[in-house]
Amino acid sequence: MMFQNARKGIGRIFAGEILGLLGVVMLASAAVLAVFGAFLAIITGGLGAFLLGGGGLILGGLVSIAGYVLTLVGTINAAKDDESFSKALLWVIIGIGISVANLFISQEGILPVLLTMGSYVVNMFSTYFILMGIASVAVQIGNTYMADSAAGRARLIGIMYIITAACSLLRFIPLLGGLFSIAQVVISIVIYILYLSALGRAKNMF
Repeated sequence: MMFQNARKGIGRIFAGEILGLLGVVMLASAAVLAVFGAFLAIITGGLGAFLLGGGGLILGGLVSIAGYVLTLVGTINAAKDDESFSKALLWVIIGIGISVANLFISQEGILPVLLTMGSYVVNMFSTYFILMGIASVAVQIGNTYMADSAAGRARLIGIMYIITAACSLLRFIPLLGGLFSIAQVVISIVIYILYLSALGRAKNMF
C-alpha cells in the first residue's frame, strides 16, 4: 500500500490529540479535586480527596506527555512521505518546548503572556502544515474531496488562530476582558473540533 508512513503517522497524530484532550480533562478535574480535598483536609483532617487529586494530576500529566510523544512520532512517520509533514515537525517540536517551559516559569508578568502568544503561532503553523500534508497525500491517491476539505480546513483554522491570539491580548481590556476571554475559549474549542474531525477522516482515507 502506498503512503504507509503517512497512514500510520496520521493515525498516531489523531491518537496523540485524543490523549492530549484526555490529559487536559484529567488535569483540570484533578486540580479541582485537589483544592477541594485540601479544604476538606483542613476541616476534617482527612487527606483522601487531596491525595486522590494529587494522583490525578500525576496521571493526567503522564497522559498528556504520552499525547505529545504520539503526535511527535506520528509527525516523524508522516514526514517520510510528504514534505509538509517535515515542515510541521519543526513546529511540533517547538510547541513541546513551549509546553515544557510553561511548567517551570512563574505565571506572573509578561513572560507567560508571550509564551501563550507563541503557542498560538506554533499551533497554527503545525496544524496548518499537518492539514496541508494530508491534502497533498490525498491529491496523490486521487481523493480530491479530502484534499479540498483538508486545505480549506487548514486556511479556516489559521484564521481562527489569529482571532484567538487577538482575543488573548484584548482580554486585558477593562470591562471587556471577560467577553474576550470567553470568545478565546469558545474559538479554541471549535478549532480543536475542526482539527480532530479532519484527522479522523484523514486516517480513514487510505
